[in-house]
Amino acid sequence: MPPSRAICSLFVSATIAGAQPVTPVTAVAIANDGRAVFAGYSSGVLRAFDGVMRTPIWSRKLDDAPAQVSASPNGSLVAVAFNIRGAWRNIRLYDAATGKDVRALGIGACVAFSPDSKWIAVGGPGGLVIVDATTMQVAKRFDHGLVLNVAFDPASRQLAYSSNGKIVVLEVGTWLGKGNVSQPTFDILALGFDKKGGLAIAEPKSGKVTRWDADLKSLPPVQTKMRSPVAASLSPDGSAVAFIGIQNQIEVYDLITGTQLTSPKLGGGYANAFSLASNRIVLGTLDGQVRWGTRPGIRSDRPPSTISDAIANVLLKKRADWITTGTVLGSPVRVIQIDLKNPRVKVGVEVASGFPTGADSFESLVQRAQATAAITGTFFDTRSLRPIGDVVRGGNVLYRGHMGTALAFTVDNEPLMRRVPYGRTQDWSGFETVLSCGPALVLDGEVNVDAVGEGFRDPAIFSTTARVGVGFTADQRLLMVATGPLSFGGFAKVMRQLDCTYAMNLDAGSSRALYYRGRTLIRPGRQLTNILYVKVD
Repeated sequence: MPPSRAICSLFVSATIAGAQPVTPVTAVAIANDGRAVFAGYSSGVLRAFDGVMRTPIWSRKLDDAPAQVSASPNGSLVAVAFNIRGAWRNIRLYDAATGKDVRALGIGACVAFSPDSKWIAVGGPGGLVIVDATTMQVAKRFDHGLVLNVAFDPASRQLAYSSNGKIVVLEVGTWLGKGNVSQPTFDILALGFDKKGGLAIAEPKSGKVTRWDADLKSLPPVQTKMRSPVAASLSPDGSAVAFIGIQNQIEVYDLITGTQLTSPKLGGGYANAFSLASNRIVLGTLDGQVRWGTRPGIRSDRPPSTISDAIANVLLKKRADWITTGTVLGSPVRVIQIDLKNPRVKVGVEVASGFPTGADSFESLVQRAQATAAITGTFFDTRSLRPIGDVVRGGNVLYRGHMGTALAFTVDNEPLMRRVPYGRTQDWSGFETVLSCGPALVLDGEVNVDAVGEGFRDPAIFSTTARVGVGFTADQRLLMVATGPLSFGGFAKVMRQLDCTYAMNLDAGSSRALYYRGRTLIRPGRQLTNILYVKVD
């Protein structure tokens, strides 16, 4: 995809895998950190997706079609304002991780979270209501007539809302007025602040961004080349504004300088909803598709320091663990890396109470292990709960499955990976930890997949699906990897591209799970019998 200027475009087209909605998308939102995407449909359905892996998380039926969807910056809540069909409706809060009801926020038409996630602002026919996000109690009411737009500034110091032909700015916390400006048009596509505290609105039809500085003095407007954009979005960090046309043409501008950054497309279809956050852009179409891509970085106010970069690289080399996300061979990947040479690292297997015929929640297994990082373990029978492969913990053989591929570690974290001859008992003396799963993906630095030869027969595991796996590199880095939908062959190529000299597949489907330093990055849909974990002292 060619860049529109000298700036190299980082925009990547994507369609959510595994979701096939058949009704128009009416509203979309993306969490500030880009880790979650939410979409509302005209059928009254709200869906959540993993923003990195692009895979479905949950789906729930609502009373009506969402008109606006907003995500809290801390990733805990999602708010929905419903379409108006002759009457105003409640704005509702849902748990962002599960989709469960949290509470109704009252009658309204728009909703916004403060960047520090402390406040929720609701606008509607009765004016503006400020809710404390911790106690869920109303902190302040403003009976100023119909409010259709509301936004916080990036520093959570100011709040702006539109009412009675004016845009009013308040000081967050005291809720005292800081000033107001005349609203140039009744209809506003987006209201927000730039990163310097200035106010901005994106107008419909004209494709113009009207701007004011922090003292509410007028600034030159930003004008798009697009005719009659159907949606617009201002990034919560105040760095950019983006418009989208009916056929998914997109224009992104630096909100401070007005410089156009890129003008890519996200495939066919007709745009109907749009959101910009973090370094991501997400849109919904009339034919029920949700697509997103990565917007180009905004120019820094000052050039990066090469000295600080060098210090950061040194610190990174000394760290025992770190996490990265990106795209490898066209698949989104999330990678937790562990330095096995670091003496503070311990690799282990945690099993459920009553193992091999018991199951526990992923969270309880992680907590019991006191894990720094953890990932799904080996396949198990969903009826008997018995695993398919050998499991060794603390040098003791807990179970023998006689198949698959085994990942083994000595007490000094020396890794070994090898296929287990089908039906044969293996001698694991000298190894502290062993987890047998499979099939193998990479052996001796080469892609090497033979699922049938390893004893796998269930057709379900051969399908293209989102996967998790584990591998290690020649310089003894352990990699816990989660990907988008792939075949075993595609997964093997991704693991090899990640420099794994040995790698194997782990349990997927509803058992797919990933945890890192206090956050469950992928939550399984069932209880698990075993996990592979790393603890960093």
